[in-house]
Amino acid sequence: MVAGLEIKNSFTLVNAPAGSGKTTAISKLVKVLLRSSEKKILCITFTNRATEQLRLKIDDEQVEISTIHSFISNFMLPFFNKVGIKEYYGEVFALNIEQILSGSDPTNLEKIEKFKLRNNISPDKLLDREFVIGNMQKIYYSETQYSSYLYGGLSHDDLLLFSRDVLSKFTKINNLISQKYSYVFIDEYQDTNTEILELFHKATQSTKTKLVLLGDEMQQIYADRGEGFEPVLEEFFEKDRSLKKNWRSNEHIVTILNNLYFDPSYSQDPQIMGGQKPQLHLVDSVDKVETEEDVMQLVLYNSDLFDRIGAGNLYRAFLQKYSFNDKHTSKQVLLDLTDNPDELMKLFIFIMETTYYYSNKKYGEVLKRIVGFNYLNEQKWRVNKHSDKLRINMYLQEINSKFNEDITILELIDFLQRTKLFDANYLEQIINNLNENVNFKERIATVKLIEFKRCYNESKIQTTSTQHAVKGEGHPSIALKITDGAHSPNVQMYLFLELIAKDMFNYTELKEIVPDIRALKENYTKLVGFKISSSITKDSYEANKVNLNNYIIELDSRIMRHNHLYSIIFQTVFVAYFSSSNVSNFKKCLSAINKIEGIILAYKLFYVGCSRAMNKLDVYVSLDKVNNFKTEFVSKMQSIGFDVVV
Repeated sequence: MVAGLEIKNSFTLVNAPAGSGKTTAISKLVKVLLRSSEKKILCITFTNRATEQLRLKIDDEQVEISTIHSFISNFMLPFFNKVGIKEYYGEVFALNIEQILSGSDPTNLEKIEKFKLRNNISPDKLLDREFVIGNMQKIYYSETQYSSYLYGGLSHDDLLLFSRDVLSKFTKINNLISQKYSYVFIDEYQDTNTEILELFHKATQSTKTKLVLLGDEMQQIYADRGEGFEPVLEEFFEKDRSLKKNWRSNEHIVTILNNLYFDPSYSQDPQIMGGQKPQLHLVDSVDKVETEEDVMQLVLYNSDLFDRIGAGNLYRAFLQKYSFNDKHTSKQVLLDLTDNPDELMKLFIFIMETTYYYSNKKYGEVLKRIVGFNYLNEQKWRVNKHSDKLRINMYLQEINSKFNEDITILELIDFLQRTKLFDANYLEQIINNLNENVNFKERIATVKLIEFKRCYNESKIQTTSTQHAVKGEGHPSIALKITDGAHSPNVQMYLFLELIAKDMFNYTELKEIVPDIRALKENYTKLVGFKISSSITKDSYEANKVNLNNYIIELDSRIMRHNHLYSIIFQTVFVAYFSSSNVSNFKKCLSAINKIEGIILAYKLFYVGCSRAMNKLDVYVSLDKVNNFKTEFVSKMQSIGFDVVV
């Protein structure tokens, strides 16, 4: 199906647009390489879902397939209890540890008190960094967004940063990667942390191990990922453009994708001829647009997704529960049925699947789930004679009946406790976890069980997705509803549409502006001693007015070089600030600056949304948002390849 990749150089970059068959190309190439490879092959994926998909295509013990955090945590685990690594941890995070130990605020004092209590240390003892490191048993991955510096716990980001630094300092550990693997493939390189790209580049440099990066710059979601690695890409990596065919979308959709893509050298050849021509609809309100059941709706926010499927309350409850967990998100927990990390969800998934198969008289599947679930009351479910089967049938009828009532999630748990059909310790642990997380319990107390069922059904037959989710996956029919993002993610969709309609959009130009602006912001952040953001107070502004004025002057000078952008986005707010320098106008300048990254993200989301359509693509745009440039907009969309419906 897809022409195989051929890797000749030590470092190869395969940047290929959506639908080009990157996953298939990787699997085919790996199978070929296995014939001659004496060492293992490592494939790093961006998501657990991508890991499972690749494992279905490649089933070989010589191939390791893993997400980056899973690989790094497992690779580093044998070294995290070594004295030298712990001492280096103390050097790298010296400032963080000392800030806690010298802090007088209630949070740090509480951390110190808990540390002493946990380690049987006298309350009167003064702690220093050397004592903390000496007391540390091992370093570990905390699987959250926060590091526990007194205990050696590494956050999601610190794991990557520290691992990169360890491999850079300890040559023997660094050499293990090239000794173990003949090839390293990193998928979705554009959203991989710069630290990890640097880690693998240094680990394979001047070795026989080949490093291959695959992805698509246009599908980059996270603005701060991979950008620092671009100079290395330009200097050391061979660019491979062999994946020129689009195997997913019909020729009319591919035409639009080619016209949208910033670099014409990545133009694709459609392999599916004919089909429906994409339509762009100008409507009164995108929120009121109704689509057919078999159409995948693309929305901007996760909250929109769960509201649309009727599970918004359940999502917001789990959002609170998983707000500080970087490894698992509330969306993943509610929609991922594979190896679900949440005990409450595991229980509901078991009941949902068991009652479904029972209702459909698929008793073999029912038995399979009963045998495979380890938290049942064995005495109740033991089968020795025919009467036992009748008794179990009664249990299943009882559970099925209750599961289909209009009850809350907590009412179901209470029912399960009373039936004693499940292991008492298991249910008690679930209840204890609920009681420990009071906010989660309060939120979930009134949530109806039907919301879980809707999540389960959505996971089986997806009808709605966020515009930036599940990159690389296509759907026969896509409905892309255009909205701006007022908060994270920062998406300036209608500003992007205005720029492209007026032939003023230049991705390369915008991309070059962003690092310059970020560097300037970092310099002035260090100068004033706090993060420059729209949450700045009047007092902070007034106390640092000279430096902040200079910051705006420099921004104005740099952006003014781009006349068309300056006139549309910045001129009004900058002129207002210079005529009246105050905190309110300062915040407006910051808001205008943030629009640059919002425009870039909007461009990519528009492209990615269109790229997921296989046969039918409908884009819905609010008429009132484009009225001021309607004529240019309609003309531009038609030239790109849309039939415009007004």
